[in-house]
Amino acid sequence: MSLQPQIKAEFVLDADGKPLVDDGHYEIRISIYDAPADAHRVTYQLDESTYYDPVRDAHNPGSGFAEELTSYGDFEIMATVRLKDRPIFATRGLAEALRETYASSTDSAVLDALRAISEN
Repeated sequence: MSLQPQIKAEFVLDADGKPLVDDGHYEIRISIYDAPADAHRVTYQLDESTYYDPVRDAHNPGSGFAEELTSYGDFEIMATVRLKDRPIFATRGLAEALRETYASSTDSAVLDALRAISEN
């Protein structure tokens, strides 16, 4: 049975473990987990009305095909995972992916950041 790739999101944190934020925009790292072993590239499609360069290609499987971005709010992320013989697709809301990553967090700065992303 093959696993379905999933989009993961996490805040980029400062030295104190707090989310980095500039003028309401949080620094975020998105990546793919459960990618098949023959995955060689991931193309992320971000919100076209928000990002100047909404199509991002990631080529490093060792990082989980990580890509960094900034965001002040929620939007749908689409990912095309390129395999040797075919592409497979994953879609996920940014806020949902962040909530999964920080499901057990009690840090007030992280919880405030989650709330801000979810509400915008």
